[in-house]
Amino acid sequence: MKKIFVLKLFIILLISSAFLIFILNCDVKAANFEGADLNLDEIDEGEILCYDSETKETTVVDMEELRQVLKAQRGVTANTTTTSSYIPKGEAYMISDSSFVAPSRTGYSVTSLDTTMEKVNNTFVFPHKQTCRVTFKKSNGETSNGTGSLIGPNILLTSAHCVYDPDNNNELYSDWTAYPGYNDHQYVQGKANHIRIYAFSTWMETHSAKYDWAICILNSDLGNHIGWLGLQSYGQNSHLSNVEVKALGYPSDVNLGFDYNARFQYETKGNVKSVYDTYFIYSGLTAGGFSGGPVLRTSDDYIVGVHQGLDKPGGDPLGVRISQAMVDLVNSLHNQ
Repeated sequence: MKKIFVLKLFIILLISSAFLIFILNCDVKAANFEGADLNLDEIDEGEILCYDSETKETTVVDMEELRQVLKAQRGVTANTTTTSSYIPKGEAYMISDSSFVAPSRTGYSVTSLDTTMEKVNNTFVFPHKQTCRVTFKKSNGETSNGTGSLIGPNILLTSAHCVYDPDNNNELYSDWTAYPGYNDHQYVQGKANHIRIYAFSTWMETHSAKYDWAICILNSDLGNHIGWLGLQSYGQNSHLSNVEVKALGYPSDVNLGFDYNARFQYETKGNVKSVYDTYFIYSGLTAGGFSGGPVLRTSDDYIVGVHQGLDKPGGDPLGVRISQAMVDLVNSLHNQ
């Protein structure tokens, strides 16, 4: 009888030990979740919202339905992590900016910038003419600027905080205008305003930097005349690590000596240093006004992120990653 009792006790202890090991193993996996190789859609918490500037209505994008339509259009095996880029054969032209106001200062005075950030002298070539100076007016009447990039015939990619005012209950900025290839009070082909805006609900609620992106539908098909840039989504974090990148933008930080109304486009080069599930940190020097600008893979000028700002005061640039959801959304807009 005693032997039977000891045997039962041994079996109970063995089962308990196995269960404890299983629980501890699950805890370790959970603790190591950040940075794991996961599809971005598996960790996105929120929905893509669509605001119509004409009707003033906001709707939720049904991504499942959208993907079913794409699947039917492309075929079962035609899923893609990219959107197309386009360089037209026709000639574009420069237009003078009638709203130009003479600046109080030009260029920059900090000589250390020369080695890490370069002024773009010719914005009439790919990918610089597809990069836009974006201007807007805040509720207090102050005029500000950011950057955006054409990613379709009438589709522009930028930061959500370059469209909505996070300090004023997400109110839309007024007089919002995009100028492709802007260079010293001239721009390429034409200017445009948004008529529809797509953004992530999580940013609208939290204003978290890692969800700070917006896709604007414009009232002009500028891209058909001057071309557009393609997007690239990396499903695995490790594939994006150490990728060489460059960022384009229109800085207006007068503390660094830049022109206050962002007359010139600049380029900064670096590489991806740290990769997280929805954003990455990269090397290079940026300044206020770069927000919303494209972070491009230097090998082929495909956009891999949207410049948001710095990861901390005086820190490194932060780019919001291009996700599969963004790629699918843009591909569906191309087909409309």
